[in-house]
Amino acid sequence: MLRGERTPDAFMPFGLGPRMCIGNNLALMEAGLIAALLLRDVRVTVPDGGPTGLHAGVTLRPDGPVTAMFHR
Repeated sequence: MLRGERTPDAFMPFGLGPRMCIGNNLALMEAGLIAALLLRDVRVTVPDGGPTGLHAGVTLRPDGPVTAMFHR
């Protein structure tokens, strides 16, 4: 592997094992609260129903792009 190249599963935002970030639970809670505050006055719709499958890796994500529309 060349310098600067990473495998797709190399990104782990909070680390793993005994050196895992001690603030990971707080960060996840704050992210949920911020999303709720930002989206409380908005209705989100996904035209065409969005992707139908999931891709399982380190995280679970849609198998295709998700196009969303935001309405006040």
